[in-house]
Amino acid sequence: MKLIIIDDERIARSELKFLIKEVNTKIECFEADSVESAISILKNIELDGAFIDMQLPDGMGLDIGRYIDENISPRIPIVFATAFDQYALDAFSVSAIDYIVKPFRKEDIYRA
Repeated sequence: MKLIIIDDERIARSELKFLIKEVNTKIECFEADSVESAISILKNIELDGAFIDMQLPDGMGLDIGRYIDENISPRIPIVFATAFDQYALDAFSVSAIDYIVKPFRKEDIYRA
């Protein structure tokens, strides 16, 4: 399984990757720190899911969710992993299966 973690904070990406690997060591994680870098990865690697932060330096995580739905596949599960709870309803306008709020817990990752 291949996942992408999209967050502008390196520490948040590392924490999320660590927790994902605790759930399943066979998951391969790719990392992006912006909308632009995420779309570049999405164009070149076939992924099975995405963990996306909401606020990025060059746009919103929802932009990436829409890109996945419209250009990759609406069947790719998206988990929004963010510090902002006010976007939760908007997140489900794309293929979001969950919405977790920082600080992340292993239980949240396992559920997602």
